[in-house]
Amino acid sequence: MADGLVTAFVRGSTAAITTMEFEPGGVADLRALLDRLIPVEGDYEHNRLNHDTNSHAHQRASLIGASEQVPVIEAGSPSGPGSSWC
Repeated sequence: MADGLVTAFVRGSTAAITTMEFEPGGVADLRALLDRLIPVEGDYEHNRLNHDTNSHAHQRASLIGASEQVPVIEAGSPSGPGSSWC
């Protein structure tokens, strides 16, 4: 594979994709941050109007985003120290 960019995209209004170092506590810290910023039990207009309970998931997905681009260097390895595909 030549050097270039890989684009990862997730389809769906409640799905998101991001990059982060997979270090101890990192995923838990991200979840805690999202819980503080956009709590599951929030007072959401979407839930009232649609008789639904997933507005928090829509808001979180909008905040994080649906795609990422990652540089690929030297036959398929993601660039950067400690980088790997998961």
